[in-house]
Amino acid sequence: MTRMKLALRGWVQVVWGQVVREIGYAISHDRLQRRGILIEKLGHGLLYRAHRMGATPGPDMGRVDPYSPPPRA
Repeated sequence: MTRMKLALRGWVQVVWGQVVREIGYAISHDRLQRRGILIEKLGHGLLYRAHRMGATPGPDMGRVDPYSPPPRA
C-alpha cells in the first residue's frame, strides 16, 4: 500500500472508533439518566463525571429498554 492509502486507512479507523465510542456513550447515558445519574463529558470527551440527580422517578416497568437484545423464544 502506498503511504496515502495507509494514512487514509488509519484516519478512517480513528473516525470509526470515535463513532462507536460516542454511540456507546449515548446508550449508557440514556440508561444511567433513567436511574437518576447525569453523565458530564469533560474536555475532549475522554473523561466523564457522574452526578446524582435529585428526586428521580421509580423505574417504569412498562417500558422496554430499546438497546437490550430481543427476548429469546
